[in-house]
Amino acid sequence: MIPDTVLIIDPPEGFQSQLNAVVERIPPMDWNNIFEYWSELRRNSLPFLNRITFTDDPMPEGRTFPRGRKIEFRRSVWRDKEGDYIIDLIAHELAHVYDWCAGPAKEIEGNGAFELPETVLRMERRAIETTMRWGFKIPGTGSAKDHYKKYADLMLRMLPPDLFPHSHPSIVYLRAVAESGDVPLSE
Repeated sequence: MIPDTVLIIDPPEGFQSQLNAVVERIPPMDWNNIFEYWSELRRNSLPFLNRITFTDDPMPEGRTFPRGRKIEFRRSVWRDKEGDYIIDLIAHELAHVYDWCAGPAKEIEGNGAFELPETVLRMERRAIETTMRWGFKIPGTGSAKDHYKKYADLMLRMLPPDLFPHSHPSIVYLRAVAESGDVPLSE
């Protein structure tokens, strides 16, 4: 059951049943942590509401915003993909919320580290590990290393060169991940 503190805005057909199928497979203690986390966020931060939204904007297929307050999916995924792929994608984004409520992501909140590519990749690694622990697959890649390579390559293309010049430590780090697929959990 999805808590009433989460607003699902204009979902595509079938989303609710897919979401329920994911929730049923998440270990009860982990789901309870997510449920309680979303409820606590709602109690402490009126008028903001936790939400799941859908967009037609070109963006990653799914993304979770800081603190797990918002999950956004690209609407075209529901046109172009089917079955387990969508289930795995939903599970992966919920794994990011779990990361925020379970603690590791909270360590970076408020210290500016969230903007560093290294931190984002470590958060991605934890979400991948949680997704697999829950019994889901990594959406769309096949292996964790392939996913990290793709993710690092995407970040390299998105980072503004005036803020992250060729020799910037974050760029060097991302190039190494894009080549090797290895994402250490700590520096």
